[in-house]
Amino acid sequence: MVTAEDWPEEGPVSFMLAVDPSGKVTSCLSLGTATGVEEEEVEILREVLLKLRFESKPGSDGLQWGWLDVLW
Repeated sequence: MVTAEDWPEEGPVSFMLAVDPSGKVTSCLSLGTATGVEEEEVEILREVLLKLRFESKPGSDGLQWGWLDVLW
């Protein structure tokens, strides 16, 4: 988790991510937002998360799903 003491904490924005065996995020679904977070901001976060890359898992059979909370 990355935070700074001077950041106002509005609450989390939750996402469900699908990651393929190469480590590429192939799907990013918003699961809910905290009060004070605009839909435009959620879309910006989603676009950033879609650019994430994880360690590849050769031999994996498919997508791995997980969730991520972004503190806002």
